[in-house]
Amino acid sequence: MTKTALLLCSLPLALGMSGCLGFRSAGGDLTFASLDSGRVLAPTIATAIYGRTDANTADLYFSDLPEDRLTDPRDPLGGATGSLLHIHYFLNPDAGRTPIDNTACNVTIKHFVFAGGELTGSPIFGVYGGGGFFFPSGEPGSNVFGGSIEEGTHRLLAATPGFNDLLGPSEVSGKMLATRDDDAADLIGRKVRQLLRRVPVVVEPVTKPDAPKTGE
Repeated sequence: MTKTALLLCSLPLALGMSGCLGFRSAGGDLTFASLDSGRVLAPTIATAIYGRTDANTADLYFSDLPEDRLTDPRDPLGGATGSLLHIHYFLNPDAGRTPIDNTACNVTIKHFVFAGGELTGSPIFGVYGGGGFFFPSGEPGSNVFGGSIEEGTHRLLAATPGFNDLLGPSEVSGKMLATRDDDAADLIGRKVRQLLRRVPVVVEPVTKPDAPKTGE
């Protein structure tokens, strides 16, 4: 049984969200809960890095894979088992101008789930996508930035041959903090793009219906 399969279990989803994340160092407490089977994927975060684009935009990366594998452009991630989550944060909530609830959307999500493969070759993996509302802790540009998400959308978009989707349509919830490292974030972003080139064309993830609007 692969590590990915071992991480999937039938435990009930139980996360308490609040303004306080409950931890101050980089890391995360994330779950991906199947809407069909009740299975839950809960990776143990080892890498938590983000890069800032501007005052409203950041790319956050969370993974149970070691940072050196994710930032090495020569590593194809052969034999990898685990997760790599990319959260693209594109709008700071503005009280009174931005809808602030779980039906709004200020992040898009891409989630790579690795299920092994040949150590010297390409990994077997699926690409999940979605979106949701990210309640930020801090601001893009600070040394540590993160937040929480509850009931974000999550579904399989594409996969390499041999990947078995054990989740199906699911929801992502959790709280997370990432350390700012623009150089490392850029390298992981390149890895994400390399991985996307290995699978069929990935359709845009389905996000929540009421995307936030400003200026109204």
